[in-house]
Amino acid sequence: MPEIDPITREEKLWSGEDIEPITREEMYIKHIFDKTQPIPSKPITRKEMLLEKAGEGGGSDVTIKQLSVTENGTYSEEGTAYSPVIVNVPAPPIPDNAYLLNEVEGLPSDIASFSDGSNLPMPKLEVAVEPQQDLHGYDHPWVGGAGKNKLPFPYVSDSTTVWGITFTVNDDGTITANGTATNSIYLDLIYNFSLSTTTSYILTGSVSGCQIYVKVKDSEVYRDYGNGVTFTPSDIITNVTMYIPNGTVVNNAVFKPMIRLASVTDSTFEPYSNICPIIGHTEANVVVSPTTDAEDGQTYNIQFKDGSNPLTVYGGSLDVINGTSGNKKTLGYVNLGNPTWGYNNGRFYYNPTDAKVYAQTEVANMLCSQYPISKYLSQADNSISSYAGYIYVRADSYGEDVTAFKQAMSGVQLVYELATPTTFESLATPIKSLSGSNNVWADTGKIEELEYFGKEV
Repeated sequence: MPEIDPITREEKLWSGEDIEPITREEMYIKHIFDKTQPIPSKPITRKEMLLEKAGEGGGSDVTIKQLSVTENGTYSEEGTAYSPVIVNVPAPPIPDNAYLLNEVEGLPSDIASFSDGSNLPMPKLEVAVEPQQDLHGYDHPWVGGAGKNKLPFPYVSDSTTVWGITFTVNDDGTITANGTATNSIYLDLIYNFSLSTTTSYILTGSVSGCQIYVKVKDSEVYRDYGNGVTFTPSDIITNVTMYIPNGTVVNNAVFKPMIRLASVTDSTFEPYSNICPIIGHTEANVVVSPTTDAEDGQTYNIQFKDGSNPLTVYGGSLDVINGTSGNKKTLGYVNLGNPTWGYNNGRFYYNPTDAKVYAQTEVANMLCSQYPISKYLSQADNSISSYAGYIYVRADSYGEDVTAFKQAMSGVQLVYELATPTTFESLATPIKSLSGSNNVWADTGKIEELEYFGKEV
């Protein structure tokens, strides 16, 4: 809790400052801290009676039990008023694979804790709204492959006929081959993509008599002959290639190229799903509990709206008490299959018009479901950057084909920082503090600001 200098005489007395009391109430307050301070022989008002009881004990080091008036006019004896005890307690459990914008790991859903005897409405409560991302156990940063199959699709090779073999690239990433090879055939599937260099994978999908191989460098090649091969790449994978020897006859043989984690025992082919989904919020659940167990307290549900429709917010802050006027949306969201893309200087680009402007040497405050975030100045293949308000994707496997790139981006998510925060709708929610122990947290992120009974937590 930040240091607050006492301003009023009562605040100074409650802080233990040695000033001469003037009123009867001030005499009672000072007596709590200084037993040599005389008090009237008989309390008159109910508050004086409570202050006298609060001062019973043995000096300034006594625990101050302050009796105070609640909203409905009754009195409460629980809690320590005017002397909040602020502690950090463990956050509720969050999935290990949840990632936040600009966070290395985990969801810092801090709980604000204090003791109170007021049971009064909280005058200020703001909580963060943070995006989460499910990486499915993948490394961070990463390049795609949230699903079982880590081999990117579409491939660099389309359906074609080469040296007597007709290759048909199917929509699910399988390849049907038919004919007799009149020469040795190499059909490249993908160039230059990254997998974790500390994780083991299994390559499968070849048919008998042929190969699918992964090449990391000239001396590091892993070949599947039909039964799978386990490998751990030491660097970027330069290419994944199908190989059919000269003279081989294939009758509508179906190759099913797939790279999966070695920890996954099921070898059944699955299409590539290059999405590490980013999760926003349509509501916030704020919990006020005497313990760190939500079931012990009261949960306040605050829904986000765009007029009469639900609204998904990926980042910002929620002003629970004031509602819409205090809500700030700081992150924008886009499905990258929707914008109008262009191509220039080795990159695909579009202008979101509302993005924060970054320099060439800066790493933008973004999350993407497919690409790691990069600096524009040194942007690597298969990465995304932001420069001068534009979004840039470098994806060399598409060449300069804007149409193919746009099609491949369908469903790919990007969350980016807005140049200017905007407001979003939600209803104001009156939240009362508990008598005694209070633990306050939200399922959308950490508590950003909290005041109770005029005290800032």
